[in-house]
Amino acid sequence: MKYIRIYLATITVLIFLVGCNHKSVEFQDEPVKKDFGPNLLDCKIDFSAKVKPLTPATLPQNKTVTISTADWFDVGNELFESGGPLTSYGNTLIQNFYKLGNSHTSMTGTTNPPGSPYAEAAYYFAKPMMTKVYDDTILEAEGKVVAASKQVSIPLSDLEKYPPPEIVLTRMIQGLNQFKEKLIAQGKDSIVDSITSQIDSKFIVDLDSMKNSSTMNPRIPLGLSMRSLDASLSKLSELSDFDRQHLLTQVRLGEAMTEEKDAITNSDGALNYLVNVWQSKYMRKNFPDTLKNIFSGLSDAQILALATSNSSQVVPANQWGGIKDETDTLILPDRSITALYLKNNGLVLDPAIWQAMQDRVKELNDLLKHPDFSYFARIVANMPSDKIEDQRFALVNAWLAISARLGMPADIKEVFNRFSEDDLSLIGKNNSVELAARLDLSLIKYRYGLIDALDKMGVEAIKKLSDTAVSAATRERLDLALIPIARDFSSQVSNTLLPILEKSREDSEKVASSSYRDFGRYYLGKLIFGINNLTKGDSNSEAHDNTILQKTPLPLIEYAHINFAFQNGSWVQAENSPETSPQVLGLSLAMLNHRVDQNPSNGVALEYQQISKLLAIAGYHDLQGNLVESFETSMDSGHARDLFDVAHYDPDKFVFAVPDRVRIKNQFKMDQSSRSNPHVSVEGQMELLYGLAKALHYFKPWKTSRFDSGLGAIRIDESKTMIPFGRSDYFILSLALGTYILENIPVKMLGQFLFVDISSFQEVCDIIF
Repeated sequence: MKYIRIYLATITVLIFLVGCNHKSVEFQDEPVKKDFGPNLLDCKIDFSAKVKPLTPATLPQNKTVTISTADWFDVGNELFESGGPLTSYGNTLIQNFYKLGNSHTSMTGTTNPPGSPYAEAAYYFAKPMMTKVYDDTILEAEGKVVAASKQVSIPLSDLEKYPPPEIVLTRMIQGLNQFKEKLIAQGKDSIVDSITSQIDSKFIVDLDSMKNSSTMNPRIPLGLSMRSLDASLSKLSELSDFDRQHLLTQVRLGEAMTEEKDAITNSDGALNYLVNVWQSKYMRKNFPDTLKNIFSGLSDAQILALATSNSSQVVPANQWGGIKDETDTLILPDRSITALYLKNNGLVLDPAIWQAMQDRVKELNDLLKHPDFSYFARIVANMPSDKIEDQRFALVNAWLAISARLGMPADIKEVFNRFSEDDLSLIGKNNSVELAARLDLSLIKYRYGLIDALDKMGVEAIKKLSDTAVSAATRERLDLALIPIARDFSSQVSNTLLPILEKSREDSEKVASSSYRDFGRYYLGKLIFGINNLTKGDSNSEAHDNTILQKTPLPLIEYAHINFAFQNGSWVQAENSPETSPQVLGLSLAMLNHRVDQNPSNGVALEYQQISKLLAIAGYHDLQGNLVESFETSMDSGHARDLFDVAHYDPDKFVFAVPDRVRIKNQFKMDQSSRSNPHVSVEGQMELLYGLAKALHYFKPWKTSRFDSGLGAIRIDESKTMIPFGRSDYFILSLALGTYILENIPVKMLGQFLFVDISSFQEVCDIIF
């Protein structure tokens, strides 16, 4: 309070410095004029009787007539200030002005595009608050997610060791529904609603899709089932990235094998397919080049030694007894699978050869210390492990397709074991020229023997064998993976949702913008413009709501002149130039208190018109945070394009003022043409200062006024403590604009001041005191 009074005193001193000595001025009450002849083109109005509405019919019968809005408002103001019964006449006069259809620009409750200066300016100030509210809501939702995940567990103890995937997935769906119920029980809000909606529309749907595709119905072609399972896994966000990739590796291996299997038409094709399976053609494509280089040029025995370290036992003797008779190799770790393939004898190389390979062994171990290669080894493993020795077994198993070799028919497996990889590749190809070039009749002999055996088995038998192997391998991989996933499923759901929520905080500005547009047009439309058929947060589009809002405009900026034309025996309103003046702006601001007194039911709309007018004069930041074109223009040569920043104005550097002619564009912004060689008169500045001084009185924050029960009383549901329309904000804005006018006078207008009627200053002094 003290500092405000000091500031007002400072303004008063400044007025004294430029010629307004309060002590020497005598303020006299002038009698109310009953005849305002010259003010309205000799249109005389008798105020001793009821004031007749000002209409074109009362105008002289000339071709065209132009009425000064400043004169019109000056009459209204004098009537308002006179008090008594004439006040209502002044109100009628002003109301009739706004009833003219082309006397002013209009504003609406739209927020995108902004329908008023406030609708555009408010977001700049509301954005930080809305962003914080959104962030706080997310943090609260994260706490609810963690709490719900701790209350949910999926029962697995009653299931067999490796239950069918569809049973486990069914229980996971049940657990997800339980998680949703626990989350809702902690209290609903917009974020929780979004989460539960996503659980219903995506998470549960994805799990159900995976459950259906994992059954691998024998009546559906395997290739189609594998592609369906691939699609389900790819979008299943409840799985960790690693679990998803681990499963997809097996599924896509099965897809590649099934695609080539489906292309088999004869025994030659079947033999080539079996060789490709034996040599892990489909898996090796996925290996990084660095790993390919390590295995390149090595025999199968040398590659096996990389895993077994050429030791006499692959697994300890006490474990071998439980492994050696296992027929379902797909449920075993890679070390155990290799032990079965070698009958637990890992001594596959001559010690000298093994010794010569130590550089290759070290290179492989060093690679597996790198996260990327370790990740790959775990992805291809039957049972992922963090131990380097286990990862070596996984890579060797994948490179040599040991699991697939164990499942081959015994007679084919016996023949394939006889040959090197290069020779076996020749046998697999139907190329007699290349076989003959080797001068090794045994290759031709074995090839024809294999073809003969496959002819007897039949191509369909090979296809069926492949389908069985691929289907079993895929389902077993799902079995092995889903149990630990289900056991930790509630935590995984939490771990899935928390990053989504955290990432959504990155969109807080975008969400704040969207919320402002949605809620802003609802509140402005309902509380300011009186439109009731809007629903907050409904499904109606922005365009739909904007159509409704644009049908109920409110006046904003009054034109400087109103034109009438005499047509067909009567006066009609003619087109007006879209421009205003500081006199009109000042007089309009000055009438606020009286207009609200006379029209209390429209008080909110009238107050909104005036604060929007103040913002249009002062300028503000738009939705992107950029300064807009205010009604203030630079009076310094070469700075016509500079924009006025009310918060950082320094007249010692550049002087800004509202020009005498303000050409309006887009309803409430000044056209660039008004900035070119602007004329700024002291008379206009004094009228504007007069209006700003009146606004100061109306918005005084230390005194209760109608504003407190009008615009100042508005609150929004989303933040009941926030004050959308703070009286002190507009008091300070009016004070700043008035101060700048006074600061401009000694800097740019002192020479003109001597020719100005001192009464303008007297009125300002009177208001301030």
